[in-house]
Amino acid sequence: MDIIMHYPKTEQGKNELHKKVAEVHVEAVDRYLAQLPCPKAQKVAILRSVEEELRREKA
Repeated sequence: MDIIMHYPKTEQGKNELHKKVAEVHVEAVDRYLAQLPCPKAQKVAILRSVEEELRREKA
């Protein structure tokens, strides 16, 4: 199967694509956390840990 991708050429288009990709990632993480068989407090702790790691990577 061949797939042809047409990426945005403008800065606005690139920003919109980045935003949409981030939204999809957030939804995937949310669904994954929701299905984990652990208490809500533990899920919150996992999410905070991920947020902290992402902040470290950005710095």
